[in-house]
Amino acid sequence: MAWLVCDYGDVISRTPTKSDVATLAALCRLEVDAFERAYWRTRISYDRGDIDAFGYWNGVVSGPLTPERLVALIEADVASWTRLNERATAAVEDAEARGRRLALLSNAPVEIARVIDAMPWFARFEHRMFSCDVRLTKPDPAIYRALLDHLDSEPSEVAFVDDRVENVVAAGALGIRAVHYLSPETFGEL
Repeated sequence: MAWLVCDYGDVISRTPTKSDVATLAALCRLEVDAFERAYWRTRISYDRGDIDAFGYWNGVVSGPLTPERLVALIEADVASWTRLNERATAAVEDAEARGRRLALLSNAPVEIARVIDAMPWFARFEHRMFSCDVRLTKPDPAIYRALLDHLDSEPSEVAFVDDRVENVVAAGALGIRAVHYLSPETFGEL
């Protein structure tokens, strides 16, 4: 296998903390449970680029969405998703040292995608494919076909690691070696 394709959220990045969620909920003027339901209700549309940040957050918040509030929400959301998991990044670096070519495939809105793109650690990924840029999201089989086309590779040349079972199943159905991420040790298998 030539390519190791990594998911980003909850694999390379740390999961947002309870404090992150509480901060976002407070900015939205919602209780945490209500915030979490509202946050995920249309997130896939935001990740795919069907709606912009204003459209997404306007559907989450309670009360008016001022420009200042929107900026604060975007900044808090980006901060919650851009802390790297040091054990996972070390495992990816080990896979790279063993000769794996690296690519990233992530569902992410444009605001998060551009921050990831600018992070120096991600320069090691020859290709970074974000849902907001290709207007497709995992687990849609079309995003994996777009990935294969972009990598100019056959499914048998690609290993894909993701924390969501439905994404692993969808990639595997196309013949990609898809591995469910459980811990950084998952990368040692590849």
